[in-house]
Amino acid sequence: MSFFIFQLSGYAFAGRPLIKSSRSLYTIGSEEEFADAKKSDIRFNAPQVVAPVPVELKIADNWTISELAERFENQLIGQYMRVSSHGIFLLVHNGKVSGWNDPATKQRLTFAEVVDTMKRNTVDLKRKYPRVVALEVIGIDFTARGVR
Repeated sequence: MSFFIFQLSGYAFAGRPLIKSSRSLYTIGSEEEFADAKKSDIRFNAPQVVAPVPVELKIADNWTISELAERFENQLIGQYMRVSSHGIFLLVHNGKVSGWNDPATKQRLTFAEVVDTMKRNTVDLKRKYPRVVALEVIGIDFTARGVR
């Protein structure tokens, strides 16, 4: 079995678990380039799926909620999902910030609440872009190690 590491925004992402769980049903591409020189972070490719499924990774600590929402729509859907009807927005929290300001309510949100906010956005985005069949938001909180 091969082992590879994605270098994403200065962070290493070990690909072994993805390869191991694939059972040769899909392959994973990293920083695959589109015709316009744009590069998605990760793309899942499978013969049974018409188009690759792009994954856009954002280190949430580096972005405001408004910026994350903009990148979700314009980068993932607008750029990387041009040929795909499925996409994944992967948010990670590394602990550099303790919360985010909600632009609508002006309240302070936890990482889990930011992820929930992005998940709620998928309903509106799927309405706005009828070609989009499925959008998934996944949050990984690296500060929650050892918490059960």
